[in-house]
Amino acid sequence: KKWLNNENYFNYIEEKYHKAGKEIRIVQESKCKHCEIYYSCCAVRKDNSILTIENSGEKFRLCKIELYEQEKEKHKLYIEEEEKKRQEKQQELQRWQNEWNKKQIRKQRNENNQANPEERNCFNCKSNLSWASRARCGCYISLGLSEPYIDPEYAKQCPRFTLK
Repeated sequence: KKWLNNENYFNYIEEKYHKAGKEIRIVQESKCKHCEIYYSCCAVRKDNSILTIENSGEKFRLCKIELYEQEKEKHKLYIEEEEKKRQEKQQELQRWQNEWNKKQIRKQRNENNQANPEERNCFNCKSNLSWASRARCGCYISLGLSEPYIDPEYAKQCPRFTLK
């Protein structure tokens, strides 16, 4: 509908709706474009299209306050859920990055283990369980050794050797 400078009617629209038990707020259409729920507009509709009122050359919408608050809450929950998903994806990415970094460190250590044979002895192995002068292998059973105490030079051919 178009009202040309009908200030008497225009100034009392909100009051008339209030008396009818419907809470609305008149909003300039240019401000609606900046509304966070613009695409879920809760303005009064007529014949399935948004009712606009033109007054003094400006267009206005009649925003349903209760519906606006509900849609705004839905939008807030949606944004929170999307942020939660984004954080979960970021954490997953961080876990993958950490795992990749660990693999790279292991790979580098293995390369270092092969490059420095003088460091390959049981005392420099993570599986060594002894602090004494005798090496005690932590994986001696799986290696098929009968005695946990072994010659520290065994590490030069040990398949489980890992540098500390």
